[in-house]
Amino acid sequence: INSKFVDAAQKPDPLVRKEILRVVARLLPNIIYYAFSSQIVIWILSIYGNANEVASIGALGRFSLLIALFSGLLASLFIPRFSRLQDNKGTILKAFIVFQVLLLLFSSFVMRFVYLVPTQMLWVLGSAYSGLSSALFLIILANCIGLVASLTGNFIGSRGHFLNLILVIALNLSTVTAAFFIWDLSTLTGILYYSILYECIFLIVIYTFSFYKIILNK
Repeated sequence: INSKFVDAAQKPDPLVRKEILRVVARLLPNIIYYAFSSQIVIWILSIYGNANEVASIGALGRFSLLIALFSGLLASLFIPRFSRLQDNKGTILKAFIVFQVLLLLFSSFVMRFVYLVPTQMLWVLGSAYSGLSSALFLIILANCIGLVASLTGNFIGSRGHFLNLILVIALNLSTVTAAFFIWDLSTLTGILYYSILYECIFLIVIYTFSFYKIILNK
């Protein structure tokens, strides 16, 4: 399809290439950090918990792959359109809010589905995990909040704005520290509450950052 519109013999524009590399250089540390930080739940349970708790979080984590699948699909549909918008504050803000409403509606639908048929979903994992209905709801809740936060970060990132990596790391570490004194992180429930807390805080931060950048148009 691209061959109809693209001149393959044309050389890359050095200015455009430089700008792309600049964005990638700013984004790469966050990608590397998230690759490791996403496993912090299993890491904490492996230290303070027991084999059953680790097995449970690993089994329930398979449902997170479905959220990741939808995340990729939604990102492919929404982010290119958002990134191509003209640099107009009103247009960008309106599109941002519309996308957020769609994300929240999707997340609400997923949570409603999980709430109605947890037994049937756990049946896929086997009888050993049939008693994890509450944990299933919590982990999907954390993933849905994370879905909204992640895609929101990608939205604003497509406009060339990225959260400072130091802020993200500090946020994660402070949340773990606070959760350590609030909940028992050796239990599955405690670690899931931590996940929900972190995703909620991150969502608030990324919303604040996004509206700041859009409204001030910086």
